[in-house]
Amino acid sequence: MTRRRMPAAPWIAAVAIATLLLLSFKHFDTTTQNLTNRFAAPSRDYLLGTDHLGRDTFARLLAGAKYSVGLAVVLSVACAAFGTSIGVLAGWLGGTLGAGVDRIVDSLVAIPAIIFGLVLTAVMGPGIGAVVVAVSIAGWTPYARMARNLSRTALGSEYALAAMAYGQSGWPLLYKHIVPNIRGPLVTLMCMRCADVIFLIGGLSFLGIGIQLPIPEWGAMIADARPYLTHAPQLLIYPAVGLVTVVVALSVIGRNLQKGEHRHGF
Repeated sequence: MTRRRMPAAPWIAAVAIATLLLLSFKHFDTTTQNLTNRFAAPSRDYLLGTDHLGRDTFARLLAGAKYSVGLAVVLSVACAAFGTSIGVLAGWLGGTLGAGVDRIVDSLVAIPAIIFGLVLTAVMGPGIGAVVVAVSIAGWTPYARMARNLSRTALGSEYALAAMAYGQSGWPLLYKHIVPNIRGPLVTLMCMRCADVIFLIGGLSFLGIGIQLPIPEWGAMIADARPYLTHAPQLLIYPAVGLVTVVVALSVIGRNLQKGEHRHGF
């Protein structure tokens, strides 16, 4: 029997995102203004030209990736770890705890994450802190719900019953037998949700309640470029294309992982 290979597209997408993140942590001059060189055309010194303040557009795009993409990845991993732990624990213990987790998840899911952003901005003021808290409050709930449902199913499976028959119980059972067998769908969910978080961070910044200029976050760059749409549309197009491209890449990775789960019977 021949072993089916994963298509090249998700690997290319993953390498591209990893490369972008690595480059984004290189030191770039993103704040120096040169008003005599405003709206410069692409050149050897400025690969994508300059913006309305004479700043290097290419440098700002790359540096902004660590806020638009890197921050989303970190928050998605943290939310996945926290939500999965809560969900697995609720699935294991069941009863009042499981019902309580369901009620909390249902309550938080009913409130759009952008509302959390608005409320937190009023309390904390706009900035990275408000974005992190808003994403964290809303971000863990899908993982908790999925982990609880998957762990309850897994606990009734043959391999779990066999492990219990051999004396496995408690945390060893959960983290040796349950979590490894449910992590596939959760990793897929994380890829999908990471795309949503990227849009959320960009949306909050675009509205002026998220990451603030002069930090070159892509959503903030789009908002900053609106007054120059007719004169220099590329200033808006570049970060918008960056957002869409990364989200599509994450969707490609997530959908291929999902297909792999279906083939393996998840």
